[in-house]
Amino acid sequence: MLKLNNACCVLDYSFRKYDCFNAQEIGKIHKKFKGELEKLLKRENSVKFISGMNVGFEMFAAKIVLELKEQYKNIVFECALPDELQAVGWSEGDRESYYNILGKCDIENFISKRSYIDNMKKRNKYMLSSSKNVFIFTDIPNFLHNKVNNVNSKNYIMINTSL
Repeated sequence: MLKLNNACCVLDYSFRKYDCFNAQEIGKIHKKFKGELEKLLKRENSVKFISGMNVGFEMFAAKIVLELKEQYKNIVFECALPDELQAVGWSEGDRESYYNILGKCDIENFISKRSYIDNMKKRNKYMLSSSKNVFIFTDIPNFLHNKVNNVNSKNYIMINTSL
């Protein structure tokens, strides 16, 4: 049985969009995130990883979790989706990636069946309240400096995308 304090999630607060990075930059970010996640996996008996599955670093992280799931059997992978229409309007390639990842997750969790304006906010709140460890992809220096109210009892792991 997984303990709540072993859950983690990923949030993308990078202003520079994922598709603007070159292969070398993506390789560095991949190595950093994978290394940090492996540290967590080695430290804990089991880890529930929650992804919101947005295009960009959230799906990037989900793919790495699936890679590691082959090596580490202590991962439970949850996709926390704002609603059933999340991928509507995305490119064909992004939708294909999205549904491929969904097909491999352990838990598919829809925050709402219908599309509402605040579903993303509810999804983020769910992910944060369910997780002790929060991976944040960001290119904002001192990102947590202005987030003092949200820092309580969470372990924030910053993945710098400013390279």
